[in-house]
Amino acid sequence: MTTTVGTDFARVTDRDKTSGARAEASGRTGQIADGLVMLEEANARSERAEECWPITELLRVKGELLPLRGAPGATALAEEHFR
Repeated sequence: MTTTVGTDFARVTDRDKTSGARAEASGRTGQIADGLVMLEEANARSERAEECWPITELLRVKGELLPLRGAPGATALAEEHFR
């Protein structure tokens, strides 16, 4: 018998396996804001499902994208995601 939790877990893990790569690709094509939104959504899904394994990769990609925005203090903020 498959429970709702098992189904939700499958959807979260399948989607979040590629979320970091998709967000990173968005950043490389200049769609940094879109990539950051994808990362936030993937992070929220992971937290709701209580699955923390994708979060480190999502934070790594976020740390790579933040300086690309060129905002003041973006580099310092990005460095926090690598600690």
